[in-house]
Amino acid sequence: MAGRRKRVLRDDVLGVTPLTGAPPGADGTSPRPARGYSWPPFEAGNTAALAHGAYSPRVTGPLAGEILAGLLADPGVPDHVRSPAWRYQARAWAQAEAVAMVLYEHIGAMGAEAMVTPKLAGTRAPVDAWRSAAGHAARERARLGLDPASYARLRKDLGIAERAQEDALAMMAREGAKVTARRLRELPAADLADDRDT
Repeated sequence: MAGRRKRVLRDDVLGVTPLTGAPPGADGTSPRPARGYSWPPFEAGNTAALAHGAYSPRVTGPLAGEILAGLLADPGVPDHVRSPAWRYQARAWAQAEAVAMVLYEHIGAMGAEAMVTPKLAGTRAPVDAWRSAAGHAARERARLGLDPASYARLRKDLGIAERAQEDALAMMAREGAKVTARRLRELPAADLADDRDT
């Protein structure tokens, strides 16, 4: 091994500080000069990197709450929407509407060229992101029965389920009456007389 050169690591060439041990440099600083970066002091909750906020619960959460409160305050809203069984579906709809609204406002502030051009290669154009969010909101609206066609379909389905439940209860009552009558016939007459005396 006498003829081999000492192996030079890439980290040594680049001046990367090792994860363990003392940092390179006599005074404990990096041997490479800083590149002139200066970062502003960021407080907690800053939005410096936020482009539109449509996917941030911090932005869409309060808006979704307002949308849902507005829906529930409307006297014309179908009764099933106020039911506790539908609260998660109603919240999902409000969240989808909030995302679509924030994206719509964002692309509305752009020029025509900027809204159809992706910022990075391989990403969607802002208008395509809005179309996708608006489609999702429309599907959630239909699931909740907030448009006429889906409301009619949902009402029919809920009516069928309600009738089926009523039919099941009536059938259980009939079967229970049959079982009670059969057991009464099977009891000896002496037991029935004892029960009547008490």
